[in-house]
This record gives sequence, C-alpha cells and structure tokens, in this order.
Amino acid sequence: MFDTENLSRADRDMNARRAAELALWVLRADGSAERAASAGAPRHVVKMMRAQIMGVRKAAESALSSESASALADIRHATDGLMGSTGSVGLFDDLRADAVPGEPNVQYAVGLSDPLAGGVTEGGAIRIGRMLFDSRILREQQTGCIVVLTKELLRHASALVIIEQAMRRGIARATDALVVQQLIVGAPTVAASGNDATAAFTDIRRALGLIPSGADARFRAAVGVELAKRMALQTTATGARAHPEMTPVGGRLGGIPCSVSEALTTDAIITDGSAIVTTASEIEVESSNSGAIEMDSTPTMASADESSPAQPVATMTTSLFQAGAIALKVKRFWDWAPIRPVHTAVISGAGTAWGLDNGSPPQ
Repeated sequence: MFDTENLSRADRDMNARRAAELALWVLRADGSAERAASAGAPRHVVKMMRAQIMGVRKAAESALSSESASALADIRHATDGLMGSTGSVGLFDDLRADAVPGEPNVQYAVGLSDPLAGGVTEGGAIRIGRMLFDSRILREQQTGCIVVLTKELLRHASALVIIEQAMRRGIARATDALVVQQLIVGAPTVAASGNDATAAFTDIRRALGLIPSGADARFRAAVGVELAKRMALQTTATGARAHPEMTPVGGRLGGIPCSVSEALTTDAIITDGSAIVTTASEIEVESSNSGAIEMDSTPTMASADESSPAQPVATMTTSLFQAGAIALKVKRFWDWAPIRPVHTAVISGAGTAWGLDNGSPPQ
C-alpha cells in the first residue's frame, strides 16, 4: 500500500532538485539550450530549456499581433520579474537598499534628540539637550522611457533579454537624472585635490567629514562612467591596483560601496542612506503597435504635457504599423526625502581629476 504523504514529499523533492538543476544550467549556458547540450547537460534539462525558449518566443510574437492585456501579461511573465524593481542598475536603486523604506503620500515626523552624556538612574529621566522636529511627505515623482522594437527582433527568444535590459537602463537613467540633481542641492562641497590614489582617498575622507553621522551610517559613493573605468584600473607606484575592489561598473572605494551613474560626469558624491527615506512603485508597462513617434532622444515636436518643447518644430515621424514595430512605454513612481539636513557631500572636479595619475612606474 502506497504512503501518499511520503509519495507527495518525494515528488516535491524531485521537482526542487530538477528546478535547481535547470537554474544551474541556464546560468552556465547563458540561457542557450544548444550551448547547454554542447557542454554536456542532461537531455531532460536541454528539453526543458527549449520548451521555455519556445514559450518566450510565443509570448513575444503574440504581442505583435494583439494589444490585449493577456498578450502583454505573457511578456511580463516571460521576462521573469520585469514588473518588479529595476534592481541594482542606477544610483537611486542602490540607495533604496541603504535608505529607510517609506510609503508615498505619508507624512513622516522626525524627532532628532541630542542626548547629554551621563548615566541614568532607575526611575530617572534621560537628559536631553535639545529636540529638533521636522516632517516630510513623499510626493511621488514619475519617470519613464519608451522602447521600440521591430518584428524581426521579436522573432528571437533572446529578444526579451534585450527588452528587459533596455527598460531597466532607460528607467535608471531617467530616475538618476532627477535624483542626483536633487541630492546635491545645498550639499557641502570639497574640491578634488589631485590625480593619484592618495588624493582620491584624501578627498573621500574630507567629504565624509562633512556629513554628520552615527554608527548606523550607510555611506555610498557614486561616480560617473568614465571615472569608474579609470579608478578600476588605476595603479600605485609599485604597479599594484590602487582600488582592488573597484570595477568599471561599480564596487568599493576606500571600503565604501560605490555606484556608477550616467547622471554624473564632472563630480562624485557620497550619500548616507540612513539619512534619507525612499519609496518606489513597481514598473508599469504599456504597449502599442500603432501610432507615430519621433525617433529621437531629444524630440522637437509637441506633446500634451508640460515637458513639451517651448517652441515645437515639425519633424519626421515613424509609423509603428508601417515599420512593423511595437513600442513599450515603461514608467514608475518614486520619491525620496531627507531625514537629516546634511545627507550628501559633493567632491567637485573628481570626474576630471581622479584616476589620471598612476604614480611613478615600478622599477
């Protein structure tokens, strides 16, 4: 006689092992069933990978022929978490992991106490030197982007990887362009003092000294794309890497987590995540395969909102129907607010100074 409970448990264990095995081969082969087969993956794994690829391709093709909510839902499901957060792509999304989580349209009253040194006796009062009260409300800001893809591209199963990357990058760039400018308003500033690694460490130390913080501080540096490349490969006078934990796409500078943002060019910034509160909604996606758009990152034509050019100029547009293309509009709502007045410090000129000097070459 079968023990149904043990049999169900065995089925669950087998499914879990197969899921883990599939995930391992997907990572090893970058999602390619053919590459997995060439590397010696079991036949049942290759078969499951090919079935997944066909499902993704079917979802992408259905979106071309239909604007229905179900077709778009298939794309969202196939991209595996596209409707979630954009992940660690831009500075704002990295700061969200460090900051105090908040909710939109909620007033936050913050009381900052300045305790006086000294012991507290049982039943006695804690001595407070002063109490500062402030309040903030997270008013949702909105950023978005439009990704246009052709029918030829969507025929390939790898298209959804490209779609997700384009959406994530577009949202990150749009958000960072706003949040960086807001973070540095009124922020204390130090000037970059030199080109070598010693100067960079000195400037970071000076910037940290401008941000009041406690033992719970969560500092994060942010640099531009070109500066990140230079810092990752900067060497000392002995030929050793000056910043061994830094890479061209981020890492650590002086032990501080460092993000890379396209919104930074000439300056670097350091922010204490514990001094800000942030919120962000899930990504919202809408699709259309009809209409006309101006294929330019700086459009000159007018639209029906306040961001339209002051003096719109007529230009050539592209018909999505005629071009056999589909446009995906991606947007999300987000906001942040300071908990303490000083939360960010700016290192001006770092983007054009740091990383340019590797010191004397090794003998």
